[in-house]
Amino acid sequence: YWISDEQLIIWMITNSSISRKSVPATKMDIAVMVEKTRKAIQANSQKDATAGLKELHSILFKPVETELKTVKNLVIIPNGTLHFIPFQALINEKGEYLVEKFNLTYSPSASVYIVTKDKEVRNGSRFMGMALSDVSVGNNVGLPGTDDELKKILPLFSDKISAFGAQSTETFAKKSAGDYNFIHFATHGIYNYRQPLYSFLLFPPTDNDDGRLNVFEVFEMNINSKLVTLSACETGLGNLDQGDEIIGLSRAFLFAGSSSVIVSLWSVADYPTSILMTNFYKYIKDHPLQEALTLAQKDVIKLYPQPLYWSPFILIGNGNSIAD
Repeated sequence: YWISDEQLIIWMITNSSISRKSVPATKMDIAVMVEKTRKAIQANSQKDATAGLKELHSILFKPVETELKTVKNLVIIPNGTLHFIPFQALINEKGEYLVEKFNLTYSPSASVYIVTKDKEVRNGSRFMGMALSDVSVGNNVGLPGTDDELKKILPLFSDKISAFGAQSTETFAKKSAGDYNFIHFATHGIYNYRQPLYSFLLFPPTDNDDGRLNVFEVFEMNINSKLVTLSACETGLGNLDQGDEIIGLSRAFLFAGSSSVIVSLWSVADYPTSILMTNFYKYIKDHPLQEALTLAQKDVIKLYPQPLYWSPFILIGNGNSIAD
């Protein structure tokens, strides 16, 4: 996708062809639609959210719908404010969410997609999990649901390491992350709009660290994982520069060496997230990452159909990886 002041341009690229569609929607039109829809989803206003998601579908997907009839897996490369909308929640004319039709993966740019797709990572299914649990840090309340979430995931892996509550520290993360194939952080993600390099994952502070794993610190880490999951609040947000690269936690973990990252586009609810994450890790035993996330989101839709609860999590990078 590319948005100009006067129009939206959509390129569809396959192994054998490239096609292009122009849509008469301006940068301002799209920004207003995205902002309105995000607010409606976060307010759990089903009527307004549905209207916004249908409107966005009409300009983002309807123009290319006929060409996608035989396609199941899509890589979405957004532009501008489109980075902040979950495409899987777009609603077609039949009232179906896109997640019911496609397996979606995202990338901040075409070049980043190529790098993550071709990146060779260590074989194995070693799992590292960290949960804030019920520990409050400063003005940030504890997240008791993360304790339950991680305890449900751990039995799915035979080779694993974990840390809960006060033991879930920044120092532990930096020391251990480089040795694992799947890394799961269930804690607060704090976004710094003015200085995105100072956005961070929050852990209980210790004598050795301040408890803030900043973006600039993640850039310095050496990770060789198939997936980093940021089961936290607003971990997918970032500033957009003129090159349309997201500067945020998702991009930092890709740069640090992970071939894919799961992040959230807004604050998430404990219990539905626990269901989604547990089912996702069950599915990766037999399905590629992008398909596993789709299946897990469909499971949550059956219990919590509102997009607020199931749609914020997006997979960025290589969606073809599997647990081995």
